[in-house]
Amino acid sequence: MYIQSIIFSTSQFISQIACCYALSDNSSGALRSLKQAIKLDKKYREKIKTDSDFDSLRNEPEFQSLMN
Repeated sequence: MYIQSIIFSTSQFISQIACCYALSDNSSGALRSLKQAIKLDKKYREKIKTDSDFDSLRNEPEFQSLMN
């Protein structure tokens, strides 16, 4: 259970970093962070589909591939 908490905290932290990058128009940083968050916890694949923080990335092919 402790390990799961660490993984959740880490993936959540990385997801928040991705949001910051996306809102700062740093698409490469956002995409890199999203890949890491999804690798740690697959739920972020669904979360990014509706999170408005990532609206600036929606037309990026790399972002599209992360959602699938």
